[in-house]
Amino acid sequence: MYKHLFSDMDNTLLRTDGSFSEENARVIKQTNLPFTLVSARAPMEMDFVLNKLKLSNPQIAFNGALIYRQLDTRREVLYSQPLQPSDFTKLMAVIKSYPEVSLTWYDADNWYAFKQDEGTAYETSITHLEPTLVTEADLKSLTGPVYKFMLICFDLEVLGKLKAALLALGLENVSIVNSNPAYIEITHKDATKANAIAHVQAAEKITKDQLMAFGDGENDLPMLTAVGTAVVVANASAKIKQVADFISKSNDEDGVAYAIKKLILDAEL
Repeated sequence: MYKHLFSDMDNTLLRTDGSFSEENARVIKQTNLPFTLVSARAPMEMDFVLNKLKLSNPQIAFNGALIYRQLDTRREVLYSQPLQPSDFTKLMAVIKSYPEVSLTWYDADNWYAFKQDEGTAYETSITHLEPTLVTEADLKSLTGPVYKFMLICFDLEVLGKLKAALLALGLENVSIVNSNPAYIEITHKDATKANAIAHVQAAEKITKDQLMAFGDGENDLPMLTAVGTAVVVANASAKIKQVADFISKSNDEDGVAYAIKKLILDAEL
């Protein structure tokens, strides 16, 4: 019997246009099970789903760097693993030498950028949020912990060169991964979806076989292997489908709802 459900957001729970369907919301509510978003997104980019589902159980942001519970207007932090300030400084210096790349970063409450560009415009089209624009001089006054860099570039050759330069820094406490071909996300190395799920699992004293997760991307692999039942939506790559216990319909066909009806609610489909 399942006791907790975990789901990636972009291209899994959400449709390609970033919307959260009424069908997914209806079916998730019908399970009456704890439902945790496990996302590379920041909390402010997750709020619209939390509010629709009225979720107050633990939620996982920044690929596992922050676990929190939303209580009315207050956010209760359950786990926090930001980038180290010295690593932030070293990473920033390299990234700024690639002006073609859209450079943005996050603390718990804000999305920052030095300028509006093609990358920020694309991300805004998905999240409907605008970055807070700052200058280099402002960096000294931004004292909140930084959880993630998000780098966007549609010239994949340039992005590949930047990734190689960042990896060459040899920062032991940093994870540098592509969340999709045009995106690089940088977090603390311990900020993984698997570690975050293990934290929730231990707190709730539940076993692996009682967990189900939904995903589509390579950064979902740790999550999908950390649960008893791995559900992969049809739009995922062949590599991700190899770890699936169940391949559902696509994100644009409410694949999360379809799998829940099939595997949990025993609905006639």
